[in-house]
Amino acid sequence: MVAPHTPVLLEEVLEWLRVKPDGTYIDATLGAGGHSEAIAKRLISGRLISLDRDAQALELARERLRVFGGKATLVQSAFSRIADSVR
Repeated sequence: MVAPHTPVLLEEVLEWLRVKPDGTYIDATLGAGGHSEAIAKRLISGRLISLDRDAQALELARERLRVFGGKATLVQSAFSRIADSVR
């Protein structure tokens, strides 16, 4: 699958996050899933929760993140409802 766009500042985001293989991460603006994919690649026993309010974006990202199985959970929600979405 060809990604619909290239994530902005991906290397800088990953450097800042310092993703731990067993960590829990939230991508509150999933979009096409570029940042989420890069985070999920670094997880072993960790968890990724990705949010987007756009159903079409979720479907694109769901296909992109399918290879990560249960490590990545996608939720249709606005980032302003993050507390409700990660319970």
